[in-house]
Parts: sequence; structure tokens; C-alpha cells
Amino acid sequence: MTDNSVRLAILGSTGALGETVLSVVRSFPDKLNVVGLGAGTNVDLLAQQIQEFEPFMAHIGKGRWQDSNIDLKDFRFVTDQEMVNHQEVDTVVVASVGKVGLEPTLGALRSGKRVALGNQETMAMAGSLLTDVASKQGSEILPLNAETSAIWQLLKGETSPISRLILTSSYGPARPREAGQVPSMTPEEIAVHVGRRMGRKRSIDATTLMSKAVQVLEAHYLFNIPLDAITVVYHPENIIRAIVEFEDGSSKAHFAPSDPRLAVQTVLLFPERLENELVLRLSLTTAGQLTLRPLDESDFPLFGLAIAAARAGNTYPAVISAANESAVDLFLSQSIGFTDIAPLVERTLAAHQATSHPVLEDIMDADQWAREFVSRQVAY
Repeated sequence: MTDNSVRLAILGSTGALGETVLSVVRSFPDKLNVVGLGAGTNVDLLAQQIQEFEPFMAHIGKGRWQDSNIDLKDFRFVTDQEMVNHQEVDTVVVASVGKVGLEPTLGALRSGKRVALGNQETMAMAGSLLTDVASKQGSEILPLNAETSAIWQLLKGETSPISRLILTSSYGPARPREAGQVPSMTPEEIAVHVGRRMGRKRSIDATTLMSKAVQVLEAHYLFNIPLDAITVVYHPENIIRAIVEFEDGSSKAHFAPSDPRLAVQTVLLFPERLENELVLRLSLTTAGQLTLRPLDESDFPLFGLAIAAARAGNTYPAVISAANESAVDLFLSQSIGFTDIAPLVERTLAAHQATSHPVLEDIMDADQWAREFVSRQVAY
């Protein structure tokens, strides 16, 4: 590493996205320096990462360092807030999943850090709050998700407003029906069906298109794009990440291989674009054709519910994020079936009494209410 390397604190380092981030660090050791690592319960993997990357601090959420097979008793463990506020951290990478990412993200923004945000639920539940804090503190939120990163790259250098944003999904009118057994699939079978390396919750959200709805919300909050100006289309080849259409009728599209490392390194190394031998090059001639078709939202009720929650605003986005997370957890534990997820989330939204102009406490209260409501619906 060099004196000019970017000093990273990575929360959620043991998850799928966290390991992707560390893969990028391995490819650019002179550019990226890990100074902090954080995990929830996977203490053994965290200990291995500490040995390899040699950060000077780490955070464990629910686990205990004593449970590790590696002796960590002399290592410096800190709270997530201590880590994100540390003066020797340049960029905070939030690679965790769920509401656990919200408070450290806010803490990092309030301390003026650059935040590389991979925790989609955080932006979905509190997008307005996060962007307001970033604006007031002069902080940056840079998206690690491939599609949202594509929008960020497409808009760089543009000063005129756009008339339309098109996001693509490799799921669409036919994909779930092609595997007619999806409603009866187990979580493990759905992960195979998705065909991409991601965590268990992410694979479910990809199948229901909740993750795509969250990308719409991210684009809305991060880039101030009206919800009515955002369209999602079916793109089975999974090559075009996003298209922006300008008021003069011209469009810009972002093409990229389906490799999450590319979006990660684009953010972490910005403004440099460097070759990574692990990332395969895109071949349009091999693709043969590019298909773009309208998305049939009736196949994906959670997508429509999430957009409706975003339109309603207030604490509804926090509620749908929490309700979905709780319902997916119930499915992963086989307490409910796949087709029970959307109706359960819909009932939660219908029962919610929203709080106007929510602050952090209101958002966390709404989150907790939604989780308890979902739990009561399936209690025996």
C-alpha cells in the first residue's frame, strides 16, 4: 500500500458483498487499505479476514470473539459507531444486510465520510433522511449496486435534467413461470434458480423483484429522479445496466459484465478506472441480441407495493422494508411459503398508521412495529 491509498472500514465483511469488496482489495493492494472490519455472527471468517488484511480495529455485532478458533483476545474491538467515525477512515463500506446498516451509515455521513453503500434496505427505509444528512454535512453516498452505480456513472458530467431513467431486470414477464415450481421451491432451490452469487435474502429479493424496487427507490433518493420518470424493463441477457434519456431525445446506456466486482472497484477507485484481471470483458457479439420488453408487474406484487410505499412516503418505506425482511426470514426458516411473502407484507402496510416527516427515532419505531406485526400474523 502507499500513503495515498484509500483507507476502508468495511461493515458486513463476511457476507457475499463484503467478500466481493475484499476480493477487489486483493486486486489493488497499493490502492486500497483495510483499516476496519465488521461482521455480525461469523466470527471465524472475520478472524481469518483480520489475519489476512491486518486492520487495526474490528466490530462484532451479535457474535463473540471468544467463539473464534483464532485467538483474538489482544485485538482491538470497537463499536460500529467508533469505527465509522474514526479519523483514519476515508471510506466506510456498508455491505451489511437489513436495518443494521442504518445507524452506522448515518454516523459515517454525519462525520463527513464517503459512504460506499451496498446495504439496499438502508436507502429504502430512510432515503430522505440519509440524503438530507449527506447534503448538510458535505458527505458522499456512492452506490455499490451495479445498476445504481451505472446511473451514477451515466449522470457524471451531465448538468441537464433527464426525462426518463430505464432500469433493467433479468427477471420479467416469463422468468418465474419458466420455472413453474418457484412457489413451492425451497430457499436453496431459489438461490440456484437465481444463478448469481448472493446471500440467501438477496436471492429471494431478486426473485420477488423487491431488490429491483429498492433500486428504483435508491435512484429516486440519490439522484432526485421522480418515481414517475423511472421505468423497469425485462432484459434477459443481463448486459445493459441502465439507460438515461435526456430532454433532447438522446439516450446514454451503461453496458457491463455481470460481475459485482466491477461496480465495487469503480466506486472505491474513483476517479481511476483500472484493469482487474478477474473481471471478464463483455462481448456483445457473443450475446447475439439485446432484448428489452415491458415488465408485467402483476407477476411481482412486492414490486408494486414497494413503489406505492415510496409514493406514500413518511414511514411507509421503513415499514415495507422491515415487513419484507421479516417475511423473508420466515420463509428462510420455512415458517411460511414463498407465495405468503407478498400478502403478509401487504397486510402490514395496510395496518400501518404513518408518521409524517419522520426522524430517525420514528423510522426505527416504524421498523420495530412492522416486525412485530409480521410476527403476530404467523404466531401459533
